[in-house]
Amino acid sequence: MSDFLEAIKDVFAAAIGSGLLAIESSIHDAEAFGNAAVVLAGGNVRIRVIRDRDETFADAASRLDPGNWYPLQRVIRAVGASSPPEDGLLSPSDAAQLVERHFAELDRGLAANELDQTRRTLEELGERARERFLKQHARERAAERMKTQR
Repeated sequence: MSDFLEAIKDVFAAAIGSGLLAIESSIHDAEAFGNAAVVLAGGNVRIRVIRDRDETFADAASRLDPGNWYPLQRVIRAVGASSPPEDGLLSPSDAAQLVERHFAELDRGLAANELDQTRRTLEELGERARERFLKQHARERAAERMKTQR
């Protein structure tokens, strides 16, 4: 059993112990920088916590659409949670806290009767994130050009 799986079991212990979530699968590739992924599921919710070259992030998907993963923080925002976190890297314990805090909203937003609206909101949020990224990238490139012209 991988150290990453053990770490995920540890930080999600309360959710696993209460039956809210269960480990659905885990993979570990010792030859690829120790990359690993653990998928937890419960209700309408699937959570995937990934370690990629020592950086950790979390995604969420609906059990009704299990192959379409979105950043956990974005899904929390899309389902209408109050005070949604910003997208980005998460520690496993931060991911566990977010899932436990917002599980009811995630479960509702990823259910059959809400899933289409959640997908539309996720697409809009994704487009906004792409626009912000492109603007930031353009600003950085302009600043680099200004430096080289001096």
